[in-house]
Amino acid sequence: MGEPFVDDPYGVGLAKDAEGAVDFVNTFLQEIIDSGAWEQLWTATIGEVMDTEAPEPPTPGDLPS
Repeated sequence: MGEPFVDDPYGVGLAKDAEGAVDFVNTFLQEIIDSGAWEQLWTATIGEVMDTEAPEPPTPGDLPS
């Protein structure tokens, strides 16, 4: 398929005043990673067009440096 053309991180935008939203989203993301759903979703979408294994999922809450 070729190499990626950008190395930009993706994220979820939340309002600064949405108390608990960051924890809620990070907890949800960790749950889908732990359950294996993240890999299943990757395989069913991106994996349909790329002939590679699902990469290691990101760590919820980590920000790129």
